[in-house]
Amino acid sequence: MEATAGLEPTRPFAAGAFTFRVVTSDPADRDLIETLFHDLPNPEPGGALDGVFVMMRMEPHDADAWVLSGPGLEDQSALPIVGVLTSLMSAVNLCALDAEPESLHLHAAAAVKNGSAVIIAASRNTGKTTTVAHLVKRGWGFVTDETVRLAADRNEVGGFSKPLSIKPGGGMLVDHLVEGMVPPAADGFESFRFVSVGTMGASIAQGGRPELVILLRRQEDGHPGDGAKSRALHPADAVVALMQETLDAERFEWAALRLARLASDARCHEVVLGTPSQTTDLIEELFAQSPLEPFPVDVLGPSAAMAPGVVSVKIGDRVVVHHMGTGTIFALDAAASNVWEQLGGWRNHEIDVHGPVVGAFVVQLRTLGVFADGPTTSDTGAGQ
Repeated sequence: MEATAGLEPTRPFAAGAFTFRVVTSDPADRDLIETLFHDLPNPEPGGALDGVFVMMRMEPHDADAWVLSGPGLEDQSALPIVGVLTSLMSAVNLCALDAEPESLHLHAAAAVKNGSAVIIAASRNTGKTTTVAHLVKRGWGFVTDETVRLAADRNEVGGFSKPLSIKPGGGMLVDHLVEGMVPPAADGFESFRFVSVGTMGASIAQGGRPELVILLRRQEDGHPGDGAKSRALHPADAVVALMQETLDAERFEWAALRLARLASDARCHEVVLGTPSQTTDLIEELFAQSPLEPFPVDVLGPSAAMAPGVVSVKIGDRVVVHHMGTGTIFALDAAASNVWEQLGGWRNHEIDVHGPVVGAFVVQLRTLGVFADGPTTSDTGAGQ
């Protein structure tokens, strides 16, 4: 699109596979958007854009309000600048997800050092952005603070380098980024701010091989307390936790398998937040540890004993069970995994599934809806 009277188009951007530009009605707005998406590369030459967003000032009626329209948005009128940028970022994120239907995505941050990646997964408002911002401050390459892409055909992770989203009140935790905040942090961080870390001299990375998976948690009282703490996780437990942080698992029949391959190849830890410096110190210590021998991963074959849509993924001596229809997912310990394999007919462990202890466990499994209709017996065979 060429600039015409009253229109100021930005350069084109590539957010992963999604390509777009923004048309504004003011040169200052165009410059602001180009600063906001500074870290996104240009699309490959010669390709058509997937979308165009239009951001227009409502002058002369209101010089401090905008109208925003574009893919993934209904027309939004009379928005303040922070509202415009928040809506624009959300729409770009959603379009980027939809443009990569072949990939599973995690609600997680990622940074890279020497070609190896740390993935930081957590629920919202837990500290992913702050933590990855402090890793980047220490020289790590920035991948993303929100959406990690798991490659479909190899064990690599990536993402698109969207601006960091600094929540209201969070500016004091990343005070080294204040100068780069959009809009400028003149109101004491009372609303969202965004930072393209490349404008602050940070390096941008496309991704890398996963070396460390962090499940980030807050202290129970919400305060740093005695500092950051870590607890090693078996990959089976990490898969269950990571499934809660997927953004599009419903599109994939084998989401549990993809997560299992990720977790089995990396060291997995639950980390309870301390101060940003304490948390970053701990993550770097964990990252520097010697690599673990990868756990073997296998999919247990079809079984007539199991309900349709139930997938069983074996990681080492443990099994993760995922009911794709209901979303139920759980990890079994080694002993329970032996029972599960016998129930499904994958192996005969000579376990009495009708005994008082195992029988009660089988009843619990049945309440989860993972069995096919009909009796469950010790001689139920896979594929029968």
